[in-house]
Amino acid sequence: MERDTAIIMASGIVLFIFSPFMLFFTVAILDTPGMDRVLSGMLFYLIAPAIPTAISCGILAGIMKFLKKPTSWIKIALSRIILAAYFIFYMLMSFMQAK
Repeated sequence: MERDTAIIMASGIVLFIFSPFMLFFTVAILDTPGMDRVLSGMLFYLIAPAIPTAISCGILAGIMKFLKKPTSWIKIALSRIILAAYFIFYMLMSFMQAK
């Protein structure tokens, strides 16, 4: 494995470890001004996981650009990461909702 790929994987793992905290604070920030009432029903549960997904992918995209990876490689990698991260954040959101 290349050193650059290992750095990207380590960054992704660190972001994955902190993902419950990112989702918790995102929900808290959206809930404080009453966005849960504006985004009623299922729309809140679709929007809330998108914010930490965008933050995580933005950080990883910056790391990939810094390591001078090809643009096509970044697009493919980020599309896979977006799908996986959104699914994980949505499942965490479901577990947070379950009481």
